[in-house]
Amino acid sequence: MEWFTHSQTGFRQAARYLLSMRLAIIIIQLVAIAVAETTVQLAHRAEALLVCLLYGVLAALGWLWFNRRPPQASSPVSLTLAIDLALIGGWLYFTGGYTNPLVSLLLLPIAVAIILVPTRQSLVLTLAGIAVYTALALWHTPVVLHHHDGDLAELHLIGMWATFALTAAILLLVVGTLARRLRH
Repeated sequence: MEWFTHSQTGFRQAARYLLSMRLAIIIIQLVAIAVAETTVQLAHRAEALLVCLLYGVLAALGWLWFNRRPPQASSPVSLTLAIDLALIGGWLYFTGGYTNPLVSLLLLPIAVAIILVPTRQSLVLTLAGIAVYTALALWHTPVVLHHHDGDLAELHLIGMWATFALTAAILLLVVGTLARRLRH
């Protein structure tokens, strides 16, 4: 696949989609932390909030950078998607790792990469996403229920459902819209 944007206008549109995806992820992370405050104990809540803040700042800076100086190659886009994977992975580390039902948020940068960047770079980003998930399975901060009468498994299953619904909606809005633009 040739590089998505042969024009600056095309990449500015793609930059908007990337920003939309990143802002949706940040909102989901912040809502998850707020929900976690009432149900589980996060040992590193402040760190998780800092990662969200850092992710928000980098999302805005990336959008500004790509709008002012659209890249001439796909490498900068792949680099920012790799940073997305790292920041989502960092947030997940502080919020339960692979036991956090929001772990499937790692799929969003991979899905966007499959559309925006060449196959080889998409493959590298897919492998990086798998590596992040694997690292989260090995190293993570566990969560503990506030209430001993609660059921962590039930909470996890509800979280998995919510994550699936949110991920599907984000894929439809961001990736679906981007794919339609590419077809035109």
